[in-house]
Amino acid sequence: MLVGARVRLCELKATVPESGRVSGEIRAVAARQTQRWQLLQSRRVRPGPELSASDEPSLRPRDGTCCMFLSGVGQKLPKVSCGWSVLRPCYNSADFIPRGFRFIKISSQLPTSARMLSSSSFQTLKLSSPTSHVCHVEINRPEKRNAMNHEFWMELKSCFESLAQSPECRSIILSGAGKCFSSGIDLKSFAEKGASMMAVEDVGRRAKMMRDFIISYQESFSSLEKCPKPVIAAIHGACIGGGVDLICTADIRYCTQDAQFQIKEVDIGVAADVGTLQRMPKIIGSESLMRELAYTARFMGADEARQCGLVSRIFPDKDSMMKAVLALAELISTKSPVAIQGTKANLNYSRDHGVSEALDYMATWNMAMLQTEDLMKSAIAQMEKSKTPPIYSNL
Repeated sequence: MLVGARVRLCELKATVPESGRVSGEIRAVAARQTQRWQLLQSRRVRPGPELSASDEPSLRPRDGTCCMFLSGVGQKLPKVSCGWSVLRPCYNSADFIPRGFRFIKISSQLPTSARMLSSSSFQTLKLSSPTSHVCHVEINRPEKRNAMNHEFWMELKSCFESLAQSPECRSIILSGAGKCFSSGIDLKSFAEKGASMMAVEDVGRRAKMMRDFIISYQESFSSLEKCPKPVIAAIHGACIGGGVDLICTADIRYCTQDAQFQIKEVDIGVAADVGTLQRMPKIIGSESLMRELAYTARFMGADEARQCGLVSRIFPDKDSMMKAVLALAELISTKSPVAIQGTKANLNYSRDHGVSEALDYMATWNMAMLQTEDLMKSAIAQMEKSKTPPIYSNL
């Protein structure tokens, strides 16, 4: 029995099964299915119950089918998950498949799915796709001024790790619902977690638990920085404590005129530990101002934030800001995803390394990426002076 087959794209030929191309891991199993093809050439494929009528226009007879193998494969080949994003290019040819195979719709929570995540996957986040290739992630605890509880930190990491793997997503907007971007960490949730750790008597084990706890929160915010897609933070109202940590992981920051930024941690007796002290000095470029803000916990307004480089644009209200942010995200999404993701990766690397190392990294990166088809598409569009951007394949 074969188990643990990895995600693969295979084409199985119905009329000439011997020529079907399958992965090496399931070749022997597929061979045993070839005798069934002749018996099934008069059978019409019926989509599985999870594939709705709206997703499947019609399946007409042709000579093959495309499937994405998402689960372990046994001798009986009991179930194959076939996402509609995979089936769409070949739905006309999908009619004859071996017994035991069935079409089912890929869950929206699968990170390898080309579908955007749905808001129902999360309690503290609201997700939407305002336009093609743009995903909007909204912190959705307005009744708590978007305070960051434990569920939020875990869901944020899961969300951005999934979006990082979604080929359909090319740019991301991050904002807050309600009256402000975020009031920072939820102290009630933090106290509950702290009490559970303090109940451990052994100092060494308690310290290990605390370190793991801090690292898990650091990794949650770092998921935005690690996400290869550009993240645009749209900030309105208060952005306090953990909110500042969060926006420092974004690629671009816009804010409203009423935005107020505060590194709050010293006022609650701790040093900021999830990224502000590490990232913000590199963003604003002033060690003196950084230390002033961190030592005093004073508020910084929108004008000062733009002057020091924390944000790049200011808008009179949230509506005008969101329109501008969406236009920016749409513009980014029209560019080559190979070029955009390569640019982000190299900007991040250059920030953390010397010029010589960064140039070497860039050369190594582009010795592969210069071979992309996107380069030729872009060059042709430039030579033809086309007003319409080229259509790039998902990455």
